Amino acid sequence: MRKKSLIHTRNTRTWTGEQLHLEYYLLSEPILGGCADSYGVEVLARNGNEVEYAGVPGITLTGTRILQLIDRLAAGTVTPTGLYDVVQDWI
Repeated sequence: MRKKSLIHTRNTRTWTGEQLHLEYYLLSEPILGGCADSYGVEVLARNGNEVEYAGVPGITLTGTRILQLIDRLAAGTVTPTGLYDVVQDWI
């Protein structure tokens, strides 16, 4: 069963000056019959009533490594639109 844990939140503005609320989640899912966990990330953006999200499960088996990635995503206020490109560069 996949688990989703909120790690960071950030508030920023879009290029048009609108308020944007970002949430960065750790995704974890047991693999190999529960002997290990696979980790991924999800980014959710809220702009008024609009919600956009993107997720990339199964990036790594190392918990500390995925937390470092989530820290970097939050520090750079990466949006769901840019998540896949950043993850590909990080891998």
